[in-house]
Amino acid sequence: MNKILFLALMLGGVCLLAQDAPAPVGGVPEGRPGAGLTRPSSRENMQALLLERVKKELELTPEQTGKYVELFYKGEELKQQYNKKRIELAEKIKTALKAEKIDEGALNGLIEDFKRLDREEFEKTKEMKDQGAALLNVQQKAKLLLLEARMRGGMIQNQGGRRPDRKAGGNKEESK
Repeated sequence: MNKILFLALMLGGVCLLAQDAPAPVGGVPEGRPGAGLTRPSSRENMQALLLERVKKELELTPEQTGKYVELFYKGEELKQQYNKKRIELAEKIKTALKAEKIDEGALNGLIEDFKRLDREEFEKTKEMKDQGAALLNVQQKAKLLLLEARMRGGMIQNQGGRRPDRKAGGNKEESK
């Protein structure tokens, strides 16, 4: 849930930034359209879509959006830092496992470091999520919870995989 809020915060900011971005000085470069411009990565596109969706569904004000986007990008940076640390620890664990004689004490220490890193990331993510929630009113918080549930694929009211207003195995002809 914390990661989704982060993503939602980040997506809203990206979308706002993209909408308000000024045109390049001197217009479009010579050659094919878009020449000289870098293409956003798939990840950046996903972030932008997520932020736009959050902005739209929560009906964020411009002030809320700016703050939410800032938190989203801080969260993404935090996530990248923790992923880098996690990769470094995983490499150390792999190296320790490949040793001729495994030092169980050292290996236990690395395992504890990994667990500590996860707990630390969880706490910092929670803090940022709480900061994001503080920007929202009660209705926006409720909408965010539902959006997060849909994004996780576990829509609360749609546990069976079909819309609640549809009959099982039925079609439009039968419902008339």
